[in-house]
Amino acid sequence: MFKVNPGNASGSVLGALKDIGEPVDVVNLVVNPAKGVGVVDEMAELGIKNLWIQPGAGSAEVVQAAARNGINVHNGCVLVQAKW
Repeated sequence: MFKVNPGNASGSVLGALKDIGEPVDVVNLVVNPAKGVGVVDEMAELGIKNLWIQPGAGSAEVVQAAARNGINVHNGCVLVQAKW
């Protein structure tokens, strides 16, 4: 698991998904919905095909961007609804 936050200047987390440097299976979206489309665009550039949208992080624009890019969308709290 990697933490990515382009707004964090502390250096304690990565600044972008591309900084992970290895394949990513899923992104757990926990951002202001206004920033979500940018995350989806970066996912598309990197070929990441699965997106989990946490409550409060989603919007119609985020879901539409994912659909345009062939990204699978899951909505809800990953800790409550994921089947591990």
